[in-house]
Amino acid sequence: MGLNSRKILGINITIDTKDKVLEEIEKGFKTKHLEPRTKDKKIQKPLIIFTPNPEIINFARKDANFKEIVNSAQINIPDGVGISWALKKLYRLAVKRLSGADFMLDLCQLSCEKGFIIGLIGGRGGIAVKTRECLMKKYLGLKVEVFEEPEIQLRTKNLELRTNSQLFINEIDNHRVGRKRLRHLRGGEATTSTPRMVEESGERYFESLTKEIQKKRIDILFVALGFPKQELFINQLKDQQLTTNDQRPFILMAVGGAFDYIAGRTPRAPEWVRKIGLEWLYRLIREPWRLGRQIRGAEFFWRVIYK
Repeated sequence: MGLNSRKILGINITIDTKDKVLEEIEKGFKTKHLEPRTKDKKIQKPLIIFTPNPEIINFARKDANFKEIVNSAQINIPDGVGISWALKKLYRLAVKRLSGADFMLDLCQLSCEKGFIIGLIGGRGGIAVKTRECLMKKYLGLKVEVFEEPEIQLRTKNLELRTNSQLFINEIDNHRVGRKRLRHLRGGEATTSTPRMVEESGERYFESLTKEIQKKRIDILFVALGFPKQELFINQLKDQQLTTNDQRPFILMAVGGAFDYIAGRTPRAPEWVRKIGLEWLYRLIREPWRLGRQIRGAEFFWRVIYK
């Protein structure tokens, strides 16, 4: 891709404007549906988008495997005023913060205009379903698929899926996701892939998910599992995708708590607070349990100053 980046404590950060990043992404979709799928076509790697913030960069410094995964992304948007500050401190570059939640909405707008199909996976308590409803109201005509993720655990900084994972089946009638009963979906607007429990390994799960993604012709999959699970999840899914003979463009983006914001579960800071770079303080006041994370994130600043 024709994008520029700089390193902050060993992590690549994309420094181009939001419009430039969206332009490069759109270029990858120009041949969509124009070329037939054939087995002899060159396999295309999925486009990976991560959203590094000071906490993620601190974690990556201490975990070589995670650092490699984050740096494997073609796009690492500067998610946090701390990242913008570091770019100015280290390189004298004025780069605006670009939050993952805002960029997700930008991609949804693009998808609505171009007819791309998006997928949602992650969140808690069926929040992905509510997110779908909110997105479809905001962007009329947007095509959305919802996938339920398996129960994921981290063991020694590695991703583990429980043996009772989930194989996807498609249902439009009433069904249960978590403890909620979902209403009947209107045909032609969106479908929901719901799980039936089967005995399968983590590898089998990713194979099943890849087939479902291809079957539904997903163009952009938003993964909201929280860091570092979502980055590890995307890394494993990326490897599955590489074994396919599908030439169509495909984007995987880690979006953290974006579903909570979009669905209204967690209120965002007012726009003026975001503009002056104090959204972190707003979140801390509303969620005091974040104090420990903020303290850990402070390490990022003194390391940048020391560097």
